[in-house]
Amino acid sequence: MGWGRRSLIPATLLLLLLHSGHAADSETGETCTIFGAYEMCVEKTVEATDGCSATLPCRFRFPSSEKPSRISVIWRIGNFLGASIFDNTDDETFVQELFTDRLTLVGNPDERDASLQIRSVRRSDQDKYYCRIMLHTESRTIPFETQDGTSLVIGENVAEEACTNSQGYEVCVSRTVEAVEGGSVTLPCRFAFLKSEKPSNISVMWRIGNFIGVSIFDNTNNQTIVHELFRNRLRLVGDLHKHKASLQITDVRRSDQNTYYCRIIFHTESHDAPFEITKGTHLMIQDAGAGEDCINNHGYEMCIEKTVEAMVGSSASLPCRFAFLKSEKPSKVSVIWRIGNYLGYSIFDNSDNQTFVHKLFADRLTLMGNPDKHEASLQISGVRHSDQDTYYCRIILHMKSGDIKYQTFTGTRLVIQDAAVGEVCSNSQGYQLCVTKAVVAMEGGSANLICRFAFPESKKPSSISVIWRIGNFLGHSIFENTDNRTFVHELFTNRLTLMGNPDKGEASIQIREVRRSDQNMYYCRIMLYTESQEMPFEITKGTNLIIQDAGIGEICSSSNSYEVCVERAVEAVEGGSTTLPCRFAFPESEKPSSISVIWRIGTFFRDSIFERTDNQTHVHELFTNRLTLMGNPDKGEASLQINGVRHSDQNTYSCRIILHMESRKIPFEVLEGTNLVIQDAGLPSEEPSQCVHTLALALLTTITLLFICANFIIAIVFVRGFGTRDTLDEAPVDSAP
Repeated sequence: MGWGRRSLIPATLLLLLLHSGHAADSETGETCTIFGAYEMCVEKTVEATDGCSATLPCRFRFPSSEKPSRISVIWRIGNFLGASIFDNTDDETFVQELFTDRLTLVGNPDERDASLQIRSVRRSDQDKYYCRIMLHTESRTIPFETQDGTSLVIGENVAEEACTNSQGYEVCVSRTVEAVEGGSVTLPCRFAFLKSEKPSNISVMWRIGNFIGVSIFDNTNNQTIVHELFRNRLRLVGDLHKHKASLQITDVRRSDQNTYYCRIIFHTESHDAPFEITKGTHLMIQDAGAGEDCINNHGYEMCIEKTVEAMVGSSASLPCRFAFLKSEKPSKVSVIWRIGNYLGYSIFDNSDNQTFVHKLFADRLTLMGNPDKHEASLQISGVRHSDQDTYYCRIILHMKSGDIKYQTFTGTRLVIQDAAVGEVCSNSQGYQLCVTKAVVAMEGGSANLICRFAFPESKKPSSISVIWRIGNFLGHSIFENTDNRTFVHELFTNRLTLMGNPDKGEASIQIREVRRSDQNMYYCRIMLYTESQEMPFEITKGTNLIIQDAGIGEICSSSNSYEVCVERAVEAVEGGSTTLPCRFAFPESEKPSSISVIWRIGTFFRDSIFERTDNQTHVHELFTNRLTLMGNPDKGEASLQINGVRHSDQNTYSCRIILHMESRKIPFEVLEGTNLVIQDAGLPSEEPSQCVHTLALALLTTITLLFICANFIIAIVFVRGFGTRDTLDEAPVDSAP
């Protein structure tokens, strides 16, 4: 079987390519080639993982005046004159032998979709692919294609994912998942199937050991069966409607370490279609390196945390709790904390009548727990990089008969992280104030500026005041609640609220209706009022408030009491349905006899896809039987629903309203439309990256020079033969003066 067929391009098509236009400039994304009223769009680059599947999108359109009896699809490799790998122009579909049993036409040509799926992708499949369409009419065959192909880039399947593909059915799982003993873990499983399949129900089964092993989870018979060893520990966390069948295991045990296999069953009216992956997910269980560690010896118990994390400049609490025999009645309980090892230097010791604190931790250590209540936790304030070490808790019970000492030989590991993001703190003589380094807010939304503080327990203020400044820590006050009154700067009138309770060490504020001008640095200041003095403390490092444009949400256009509001962005899943919201208002004095609704695609002056005027509804042929007006225009609603969403629907949609008065028409609309973003219902790529896109420019130039003279006359006849373009634009609408 040869590499392909029909490798010679018709002369008329060549001239058509010479007059074609392009609709994309970027190195990635969609590129379109326009031949008069004929258009074809493909993806510039598609990425796939070795062993998984890849879909090469191809969508097209042609004048409605053309009534083809049949539409054929050809896919070529290498260049647009290269060998055919798929060809269904004859009664029998041709597939090149290197792609046997691996190609499926997943698009429906009758719906202007000629997308091709390659299963079990190989490294050798990395190449450029070209889509070609043939319209078969009664009098002629009209070929057209894109001269810009799709670059298929194959990445190595290092160890993350394993996939099984068979006849359009695919299951993908993670090869290895790690979990900590006592924690929870999710075993990912995603799947895809032919669009022609319409299952009434989808069941999931997970097996252990091997792909024909014992079932641990099975919901095939309208009930869920969980193996007794996993009772109350399994939960299906994937959404089957989104092609996910992931399983969560809680309270992970060492015995759970095994290989797990995902199996999917489609239930249709006529049959059940099971498919699964023979390569499972290996679950690796690790010791609970974090969490609590306890020792118990003859009724004496001590528990500490294995690991504690803290940010530079903040505070860290090292928990320690203990217990002893009820028969023991100590006259005193002492606490010692050591560093480095359980025989290391003491950094805290209250065993004598006075408390010892190591000089490196002077004014930074506080015994947070009450030893009489069996708590000996230690707080380190103003954490430094040099504090990263292992700390050991030791308890001494002072009895009449002698002292009883016990401790844990495994300490608490204190891990210090840079405060690059998150919280920044200021500590001085037991006074601490912490704020968030940066806060991001949307214009028009709200922002919470966090401020929390602490002070020595010996200080009991009669009242606490909160001050927030802008610009720098000596800047203008925007909020003050001193002297039993609250001051708010005029620029923030009715927009500031004290969210925290100062009596509980909280002084956070909320800014509402955020403006671009609010972007600045904000500084928190605390005033403690005692009977004898005022104690102010603050942080010289403020909170950076960053304002972002409201890239999502509602956008409105308003003029002379006429208003139209739409959503900036709407997301939809391929094959599902989505609603493009549109609401409008106009002066009550206007009494229109009727209201027309027009939805346009592209930009607000482009093609109409939906028009409802004078009790007549027009729908563009690309959206036939897929559009529904959901809102009631008489109630100021003009939302549009799109059913059977396709990748080619991804575009910008604009809502236009026309009020029909006795003497005139009043049109109004929002100039910025709704961006419809389509997500793949099958197997979306989680981490798209930049890929290489190359053009076969030299080959195209050579062929063009060879044929340009010989086909000049044919080209003229061909172009005239098409006639005028069957326009997709709407009829012009009269506008109000």
